[in-house]
Amino acid sequence: EYKAELKEYQARHGIQTYKQFLPLLVQSAVFIPTFMGLRGMAELPVESMKTGGILWFQDLTQADPYYGLAALTSLTLATIVRVGAENPNTTAIARKTGMVLSGISFLFVMNFPAALGCYWVTTNFISLFQAFLFTLKPVKKFFNIPEIVQVAPQNNKGNKSLREIYQDLKEDSARKSKMSNEEALRDFERIHAIEMEKAGKGPIPVTYKNNPKLKKKKQLDRQSVKL
Repeated sequence: EYKAELKEYQARHGIQTYKQFLPLLVQSAVFIPTFMGLRGMAELPVESMKTGGILWFQDLTQADPYYGLAALTSLTLATIVRVGAENPNTTAIARKTGMVLSGISFLFVMNFPAALGCYWVTTNFISLFQAFLFTLKPVKKFFNIPEIVQVAPQNNKGNKSLREIYQDLKEDSARKSKMSNEEALRDFERIHAIEMEKAGKGPIPVTYKNNPKLKKKKQLDRQSVKL
């Protein structure tokens, strides 16, 4: 019933599941060529990039020797996940997972050329600035964005550790499996009751291969044909 109501609601408001992946496709179309282009320019290298940096990363073709860009990339990415800049409706589990992945990203970014680190840090700050803009009431009013309904977490789930969340998921999976088995049993009992009702009201089902009455009838028919 919930699925039917959700499907009806989506159809009424023109909500289609595939549309949520369109922004990701657009971002990929921009991110992948930019990533490949900057890395290729750093590997050549383009001479102007050797002195095109600022502050401590003057050479954009080499990795940041102080890992500052990698740390800023990881920190800004974790902030984006924390404040929900990309998706304000992110669940607590997805948010904690994103925070962990943000920390792991440091290990991958630290060896890339400074040009890529500068690009990632810049885009992350732009994402945070956009998220801040959409928190302003005049901006929400201009784009007709409704207020987000904050639902209070039950049993303090938002403050649980990853281990407690994993245990909750395990218990929830076992509970759903038990419910599925109970539903299957109820379906079997319902179908069995329907079959029993049909058996009591309908014709007697045939439980044998050879019907002696039918054979006798065929013999009488043959004799009548001969006569």
